[in-house]
Amino acid sequence: MTSSKLHQRKLLAGFKVHHLLRGQEAKDHARTSAIKKLKLKYSRIKRLKLIQPDDNYFIWKRHFLQFLLSKSKTDFVNGTFVIPEPSSPLYEPWKVCNARVKCWMMSCVSENLKDYVRFTDTAHKAWEDLRMMFVPSVALRIRQLRQRIDLMRQDGDSVARYFGKLKSVWMELSEYDTTLQLSERDIEVREKETLYAFLMGMNKDLSFVRTQITAMCPPPSLDQTYALAIQAESLMNSTR
Repeated sequence: MTSSKLHQRKLLAGFKVHHLLRGQEAKDHARTSAIKKLKLKYSRIKRLKLIQPDDNYFIWKRHFLQFLLSKSKTDFVNGTFVIPEPSSPLYEPWKVCNARVKCWMMSCVSENLKDYVRFTDTAHKAWEDLRMMFVPSVALRIRQLRQRIDLMRQDGDSVARYFGKLKSVWMELSEYDTTLQLSERDIEVREKETLYAFLMGMNKDLSFVRTQITAMCPPPSLDQTYALAIQAESLMNSTR
């Protein structure tokens, strides 16, 4: 073999090695980017954690379901996804998705709740275990929510913050209390109950708003009452 041909082969071999290295670098870069994106997704979901003392299960559940909906993964927690047989070609993809949902769930619960997710076989089982922990009895939860509404007071909060707290409890109650879906009459009665609960819990310096609204016939809707209370609060703040 002539020296020129040998030189050409060395150059070609060097080019192939260089090309392979460049290809490996591109793969490594793509893998690193994917990991960074995955970490970013986890960091976004960590903003709201399920914490027992905070009693924030209802809000956390809505937040987490919205996240799963954006990833088309709600079937993995609501029990509608049928687990494939181990011999099925869908079994391995299911294992990956199930593990991913469990990782997401672990990333947004407090430390003392992680084991409830970690040591379950499926994301659905973990989801049900957390539900049973926070809502062991629907009837009891309804009772607790009704008591909370009756006892809730503005206590110096802004009208907006006070209304937001009440609205969160009302939303949770509507999920558990099926009587809210019986008839228009039931809905009307519930609207009046929430209206008067909102009025009775307002600060004393807004008592004139309560007097004006209760004297109206017919009474305004809950949204109208909230708007009137916001206006009154704004007027008071501007004159202080």
